[in-house]
Amino acid sequence: MPLVRPGDSFSGTCSGGGSARNNAMPAMAPTTMAPIWPSAEGTESAITAASTGADPEGVTGRGTGVDDDGWRRKVDAVRRALALNRPDSDDGVDVLAKVGGFEIGGLVGVILGGAARRVPVALDGFIAGAAALVAATIAPASVHAMFASHRSAEPGHARALAHLALVPYLDLGLRLGEGTGAALFVHLARAAARLYAEMATFKSAGVDGPA
Repeated sequence: MPLVRPGDSFSGTCSGGGSARNNAMPAMAPTTMAPIWPSAEGTESAITAASTGADPEGVTGRGTGVDDDGWRRKVDAVRRALALNRPDSDDGVDVLAKVGGFEIGGLVGVILGGAARRVPVALDGFIAGAAALVAATIAPASVHAMFASHRSAEPGHARALAHLALVPYLDLGLRLGEGTGAALFVHLARAAARLYAEMATFKSAGVDGPA
């Protein structure tokens, strides 16, 4: 059965996420997508498989370190969820309703809310990547607001970023959760912006050219 009852409103959940982002932060403040539930990537694997057409085995990792038997059970659970619920890969809300959850819907709303206000959205790991896949299905132009802060050790995250055509800025093998990759990226992005805007040129510094 779907993870959400037919009467539940995912459109409302996405809208709520966008409203929360807009109410909480100034118009041009960057948004960091960094949920805090590092071991729940079974849902993200299902969303990624549904959205990209990937085989569940290729997008399901070990999370917090399950053994081989535990990993095989996870892969099987994702495969059965997709076969039973048959999410429509062209309909992001349908994917959310059938193999996602309200928490992912809220993250989708944050991404769409940021993109609508032309605010950069720093994506963290696999969970944020799965939400980004759904957001891109609902509003393809929202990808232009997304920055892939890093590529996590979870195999599904690499597939999600490739599908979105996003190149990660960092690749440190992280699988910590809590927004660690996005937190590192924000400082990197700020440093790059300051170098671009404030670093002296040869002319402004009075440096002579070649003799």
